[in-house]
Amino acid sequence: MPITASERSARLSQLSREAQEYRMLIRLAQESKRKLKTAKTRLDNAIEDWGRAYKAYENNTNLKEVVVADVFEGVIAEKLREELPETVQYMVTSDQKAASVSANTALQINNLDSYILVLQTKLNAVLAQMASLMSG
Repeated sequence: MPITASERSARLSQLSREAQEYRMLIRLAQESKRKLKTAKTRLDNAIEDWGRAYKAYENNTNLKEVVVADVFEGVIAEKLREELPETVQYMVTSDQKAASVSANTALQINNLDSYILVLQTKLNAVLAQMASLMSG
């Protein structure tokens, strides 16, 4: 049984609202993805900067010694020598955590890509229904 013009109009109106909703969700997901990519890039750059600084520390025996005769010595140097290993270990742990955040951010970006594809598929199905109603 064919549908009436008013039923067709009501269905097209409903489908149009659904299409708008999917378009809005797609835009939000794309914007979230863009922001995550920007944040990940900044984080990855900071991780690289830390890696270079750590390598410089590792390659400089004076930095490990802390107490350097006629340059940096005394009570403060001794205190730093005691605290430096703990500080460096904290920095290494922080770097590992930052790398984990970066990896999880990449995973979230991939999840958003999948979500956008699902939304686009649903939008395409709604648009196909609208086209079918308009031609029939």
